[in-house]
Amino acid sequence: MKWIRGTIIVLCLLAIVFGCWKIYGIQSGYRQGQRAYEELEAYITLPDPVPAKVPPVTAPVDEDAAETAHGETAPAFDVTFPEVDFEALRKTNPGVVGWIYGEDTPINYPIAQGPNNDYYLDHLFNGTLNTSGSIYLDSRNNRDYSDTNSILYGHNLKSGAMFAALTNYKQQSYYEEHPRFLLMTPEANYVVEVFASVIMPEWGKAWQTTFADDTELDCWIADILSESEIQTGIAPTMKDRILTLSTCSYEYERARMTVFGILRKA
Repeated sequence: MKWIRGTIIVLCLLAIVFGCWKIYGIQSGYRQGQRAYEELEAYITLPDPVPAKVPPVTAPVDEDAAETAHGETAPAFDVTFPEVDFEALRKTNPGVVGWIYGEDTPINYPIAQGPNNDYYLDHLFNGTLNTSGSIYLDSRNNRDYSDTNSILYGHNLKSGAMFAALTNYKQQSYYEEHPRFLLMTPEANYVVEVFASVIMPEWGKAWQTTFADDTELDCWIADILSESEIQTGIAPTMKDRILTLSTCSYEYERARMTVFGILRKA
């Protein structure tokens, strides 16, 4: 019996050692990812700090004063955009397609696009294998965000990094303090005006990128608004382009937190 007890003790110790080794490996990977993205911050120049509460962005009421074709409105936003050195970023990753920035949030990352929607789940922006992954554009989307719905993915890390902050959009008060994101691309800058947030399964409607006609799009928008966790008083038109930000959520198995915004060209 003593040898049985001794074997159990040894197995328990081995399990503890293995568990500690796994935890160390995960934390080491997170630290490596954090350092890699901190180094990339050298390629972005942030504006001066914004007020604690950013007023919602509204579309111009004078349609004659702005271009309205397919959502490319050009109102005079009171926004100072970060400056991104995309030329330098391309030397690190030719697949760079933008930079997403959430004022007064941890979201401040380059956006890559891969050959599929799996690669950047476990690769950093610089191509290093790492479970922190990257923020990336759906491989089905056009890299200039010209689709009706362009989709960005990012992990929900316990450290609060990547797209973890999206889960705060369950709260109306958080939306009111963070009603927008800023999207910088090599071609143009956009204000991303948040209009809804929905918790949905990974096979939900958020990941539709194109629509057969205006009727299908109108139904899609109506469904999103009806299920939204927040009330914004904002709804996209048939001419608007939409940006969807998606991350894991844990209300149920394979739940996803999705935040929807209208692209407003600056």
